[in-house]
Amino acid sequence: MYPMPYSPDCAAGKYRARSGDAWNYTTDEPTDCACGCHKEDQ
Repeated sequence: MYPMPYSPDCAAGKYRARSGDAWNYTTDEPTDCACGCHKEDQ
């Protein structure tokens, strides 16, 4: 089981520095961050 794709900033609790980018370990490619903080901004 792989972790959800979170950006390094969100994983470290730095939500104000978030970029919205993350790494998908299943497909081994960039993807959108799964953290809910990005949905709050929309």
